Amino acid sequence: MANDWVALFATAQGLVERAGLDRDALRHGLLHLGRTALLRVALLPAQAPALAGLTVAVQRGDVATVGSHLRAVAAQPAGARLHAAASIVLAQALSDSGALDAATAAGVVGVCGAALRRT
Repeated sequence: MANDWVALFATAQGLVERAGLDRDALRHGLLHLGRTALLRVALLPAQAPALAGLTVAVQRGDVATVGSHLRAVAAQPAGARLHAAASIVLAQALSDSGALDAATAAGVVGVCGAALRRT
């Protein structure tokens, strides 16, 4: 599982590099995002689900933003597939936990599924 974090970072790095950002700024920004996400989970009470650490569009059920993110990363098919698949997993888990209503989760899954079919 430790290598999965590196794969996620490498994928994110590839996606953001295409935007033409400075490599040092890119690394700093991605590491900040990763640290922040892990710290949010680490600071949760032991009995709290990891999903409580989310601060993403999927958690809000913001289908338009999820779709926008997927279109932004579409130029790198592997990264787009990874982002869509992760968003599906999160939407389903949030729906199963009751943190996201089923209809909104279905909207997120739908936009992600469409992105997967395009790649």
